[in-house]
Amino acid sequence: MDNEYSTAAFGRRARDVFQRNNENPQFVFLSLNAPHSPVLAPPEEREKFRQMFPTESDSRIELLAAIRAVDNEMKKLVEIVNGLDRETLIIFQSDNGGRTFSHKGRKLQESCNFPYKETESQR
Repeated sequence: MDNEYSTAAFGRRARDVFQRNNENPQFVFLSLNAPHSPVLAPPEEREKFRQMFPTESDSRIELLAAIRAVDNEMKKLVEIVNGLDRETLIIFQSDNGGRTFSHKGRKLQESCNFPYKETESQR
């Protein structure tokens, strides 16, 4: 689908691979691009977080919603894999820590990476 959120499209495709060929061992490398700059999330997820956190900045809401989209896709994939009649290994890794950005020469951070990475805002 041309207008499908890429995280959902990649997750759907990975699930399709497992469902279509569930009799043979498989290797699936699923590389989701969320959350990544520019951070974008499905509108329905943004709205859920906006209702939960009405005073948060739009960029923070967008980040939370993008992370939730990844969580949702991983949950769907695990459900498919749990239904298979064989042992399966899932390794999940994120290449990004919490979002940092610069504004007017000042480094700002919207997330906490402690204790894994120190930033100026955590000193």
